[in-house]
Amino acid sequence: MTMQYQSQKFNVQVSCSIQNLDELGAKISELATEYDGKLDELVLDSGEDLVMNLTFSNHKQLIEFIAKCTKELKVKVSCIEKGDNKNRKINFIKEKIDKRIGSFKERSDENRINAIKIKLISLSVASLTTILLGLNGLNTSNKIVLQNVAFTLSAVTSLLTAWDTFFNYRGLWIVYTNTLNKLHELKDKLEYLGTGEIEPNSQEDLDNLYQQYQSILNETNTTWTELRKEQKYTNNN
Repeated sequence: MTMQYQSQKFNVQVSCSIQNLDELGAKISELATEYDGKLDELVLDSGEDLVMNLTFSNHKQLIEFIAKCTKELKVKVSCIEKGDNKNRKINFIKEKIDKRIGSFKERSDENRINAIKIKLISLSVASLTTILLGLNGLNTSNKIVLQNVAFTLSAVTSLLTAWDTFFNYRGLWIVYTNTLNKLHELKDKLEYLGTGEIEPNSQEDLDNLYQQYQSILNETNTTWTELRKEQKYTNNN
């Protein structure tokens, strides 16, 4: 029983900041080798962290490796599991997708609320301006006061329009909602792969899913940049 447990394969993820990549990366790799671990792949996570995926076959060596990493190197061991590369990749991609879904949902909701607020306020101010300018039967002094108020509100309307054009809440709301839908669709595909229904091509399909995940993020960043360029061009003209 002991030998069977020791021969079990363990998949481990170790994360470190890219700021300390050269020093920590080398130390982690050397430490893994020292404890009979194998470095499978390096993944750059959104330009902030480097994730090192390692494999160990001896649980005692793995425990010693984790202790060294956390106490001496001060790095984060983010995932430990028994299983093959397929399960490790599924969990890795799922974690990244879930994180992005939460982030883009928050951005989408924030821009949706701001877009609705700006639209409602603009319509209310414009309607009030029209009402004030259309009032009759007032003496000259009161009429002048209301006209001044109406002109002030008209200026506020122009300011709100410029504000909305600059921040483009509606455009960003659409972009983030579209990204959110794509991520949910990608998560559904990932969960289907996890059922094992298409086992023969699962590894290749998982790699393709991760590439799709990166493509979705890149497309969103590109669209965001284009929106900002359009706003700058509009404001300059």
